[in-house]
Amino acid sequence: GGTVLGSHPDVEGTPPSGCGLALTHGSRLVLAGDTDDQQIVYLSRAANTFYDFDYAQTDQSAAVALSFKEPVTALLSHTRDCMLVGMTDSLDVVRGTETGAMLIETLSHEVGPLMQSAWCHDATGRLWLFTRDGLYTMQAGCGDSVESVSRESLPAELIPVNPGAGDKVYVGYDHRWRGLHNIVNSA
Repeated sequence: GGTVLGSHPDVEGTPPSGCGLALTHGSRLVLAGDTDDQQIVYLSRAANTFYDFDYAQTDQSAAVALSFKEPVTALLSHTRDCMLVGMTDSLDVVRGTETGAMLIETLSHEVGPLMQSAWCHDATGRLWLFTRDGLYTMQAGCGDSVESVSRESLPAELIPVNPGAGDKVYVGYDHRWRGLHNIVNSA
């Protein structure tokens, strides 16, 4: 799981720069993928405009920085009360982002989304993730475990997908035809 960091020395009230991942979750702006520290997830002050990243404050709505065990590859607003932090080989859930009483739990120690574009929700709210081990899914509720749906039937070409080598993965749900699209561009 992640760790709550108190004060972050490089940020005093302004958003961190160099973050390639951004998400609005509830009333907070969430940033990650910092080129200087890819294991940190930054949350702005709750119920405020998205520019307050003052980590010196300690009230329940204050901005907070969370530290995770691996570089963060994806941020997912799964449900209103459930923010997911994806790493290449794990998936954590963060609950309580609005109240400041954040609880971080690991949902998987084996799989996580390969990148920010490697996940989507379908029409029922079910989450779909493209991982190193193929396609996984998680029910619409908050904190269920992820389940493999394709390992046995995954084409051999999709097993060695490597974002570090420049491969790109896109997962999207087609509401019209009620189907899942997995697109892989190999470098």
